[in-house]
Amino acid sequence: MISAATAAEWGLINRAVPAEDLRKSTRELAAQIAEASSHVVALGKKAFYDQIEAVQRTAYDQAKEVMTQNSLAEDAGEGIGAFLEKRGPVWKGK
Repeated sequence: MISAATAAEWGLINRAVPAEDLRKSTRELAAQIAEASSHVVALGKKAFYDQIEAVQRTAYDQAKEVMTQNSLAEDAGEGIGAFLEKRGPVWKGK
């Protein structure tokens, strides 16, 4: 067993927060996810669940495939363009 702070330090979790801040922190994270491309979020969720029971080599191969799909998605181009143009992205879900 390791502490939440150690897990965060090692990059095993996004962040560690005190119990009294958990609801607020969770809502903030959910809001960030909701602002992202639905297509990209769906790809990530599917990849996560596909990899849970996979052996390491298979999981890496699956992750590589998903990263390629993600980089070729229309929303990936929109995200990069929005970043470079310093504007909010307009997601198409593609």
